[in-house]
Order: sequence, then C-alpha cells, then structure tokens
Amino acid sequence: MINKKNQGYLASVYVQAILELLQELEIASEAELMPWYQRLTRQGRYVDEEFLVELLRQFEQRLDYSDFFIRLGKRLRLEVHGFLGYAAKSSDTLHEALMMDVLYLRTQLSFVDFNLSIHGDLAELTFEFRGFAAKHARYFYECILASLNTMSQQLSPEGFQGVIHCDYDQPSSTELINLAKDSQVLFSQDENKIVFPLAFLQSKISSSDEYLKALSKEQCESMLVALPKNESVSEQVRYLIERDLAKPIGLSELAQALHLSESSLKRRLSSEGTSFRKIHEHSKEAKAKALLKDRIESIDQVALQVGYAETAAFNKAFKRWTGMSPREFLDDY
Repeated sequence: MINKKNQGYLASVYVQAILELLQELEIASEAELMPWYQRLTRQGRYVDEEFLVELLRQFEQRLDYSDFFIRLGKRLRLEVHGFLGYAAKSSDTLHEALMMDVLYLRTQLSFVDFNLSIHGDLAELTFEFRGFAAKHARYFYECILASLNTMSQQLSPEGFQGVIHCDYDQPSSTELINLAKDSQVLFSQDENKIVFPLAFLQSKISSSDEYLKALSKEQCESMLVALPKNESVSEQVRYLIERDLAKPIGLSELAQALHLSESSLKRRLSSEGTSFRKIHEHSKEAKAKALLKDRIESIDQVALQVGYAETAAFNKAFKRWTGMSPREFLDDY
C-alpha cells in the first residue's frame, strides 16, 4: 500500500524473500519477524520504500550487507518476478529478455532503472538508483548482478557472460568475484554497468513461447497503468519517452498510456512548468551527449539512437540544444 507522496515502492514478493532469508540465515528469529509478516499481509501487491528502510534498519547491526544482498539476488529466479519474469522467460533471445526488464521493471519496483544500449558488437546495461537504493547502490547493484546471473543460467546453457564494471573500490570480501567467476569484474570504474558481447545477447532461449510472451507483456502493460501514481506526470512522461528514444512517440500515445486526454496531459505538464516537447527534447539531448562522450558510436549511429533517421536533422537539433554541432561538441569534450 503506497500512501506517501513521491514515495518509492517495490513488490511485496521481494520483501517476502528478504524476510525468509533473514530467518534462514538466523539473523532474526521467527518471533522478531512475525510483526513484519503481519504488516506485509496488509500491504497488497506493493510496499513503500519506507517499509524496506525500517525493516533493514532494525537488523542492520547483524547484517553483512554485501553477503546478504548477493544471497538475496541468487534467490530471485525468473518465477519470483511474476509476469516480468515470464515475459523474459518466453522471449526469443537474451537481448529481448533484457529489453523486457528495461521496459517493465517498474511493475516490480520504482527506485532502480535499467538502460540497454548497443555499441557496435557490444551491448551496455547501465543502472540508475534513486532514493534508498542510491544510498546503498553497491548492495542493490550486487543483488541485481546475482539475480541476473541466476536468471541467465535459467535462460541459456552458456550462463552469464559479460564484463562487470563497479564504481566502487574492490572490497576485501570475495562474494562478488566468486559469483562472477566466469566474467571479468572491474572496480573503481566511472559507473556501474555490464558490457555484453552482442553475440551472447543474440543467444536463443529454449523456453521461448509467443503466446506466453504476448500474455505476459499484456499483463505488464496493465500493471504499468495501474501503478501507484506517486511520481509527477512529467516524470511519468519522461520515463515513457526514454524507454526507447529511437522509436517515435507522440502526445496522443502518451496521453493514452497515462489514461488522460491530450488536453488534460498538456495542462498537467504546464502546471509542472514543462511540456511534452521540452521533456522530449531534453531526453534526446541528454542521451545524445552521453553517447557522444562514450566515443564508441559514430555521429550517424547516435542520431539513429535518439530518433533521427537523417544525420542532418540531428545536427540541426543538436546545435539548437547546445549551440554547437556534434563534431564541435566532440572536439570540445
């Protein structure tokens, strides 16, 4: 049950997994956890972020966060993630399965976002953490890595293949190294991300099922619409736009997704001091700058990734945003 303005949320099933692990590892007794189980049964599909904060705070003196979150991630198999997990399991390839996570992760929690981008023969999965997760980004990141490793083994006999970048120094504990024994782990990097060979993501999934995939996607779309509306309308619009900047999206499509009329959506955005055009342009500008700074893709490829089929149109838009051309931006950067 989410009842706080701008409060993050997560699926109750994840809190259930945390409670079970606390008891299994004898970090907390059944008597200590019983009030939490009772509260959880009253919450419904989601709990707010503060519920998680209070729970972990009660037992933090007994927790080894890194070990605990990696163990938690290992428990989060495809089936735990509900329709999101089934959408991934029924996908044709690992790339499509990851895109399901990018598109529908918010059906499960609000304070982590994934972004998948292609750079030549490599693919990068980057992460954005907010709220409580941002303060403990390392542990949430390691939990996600453990879960991705578990799910990769479910989906492909090749398991998990990628180079793991961590934006923190190498810890004394070896849990992450042991987890990713078949992958390279780099510490003290600029950001948390996983770099996959594109060929690996093109691996076929034996459990692919078109009917189950269509059903799961339909359920995920319905869940997105029914999510707690704690974010501002402008934030919801930004999220819908940035799910795939290469794909054209219009005001009518956004209004339909948010169950608003176009005029109502315009008024709501105006009351928040912005507009569809401003959000759309800002999202494209931020994505274009980030891709150009990577210096991996050509200007033509960057243009395509932010929705411009013609490089000339992208050059004109970029100069309008920044006062310089993409080439001048690269030279200056």
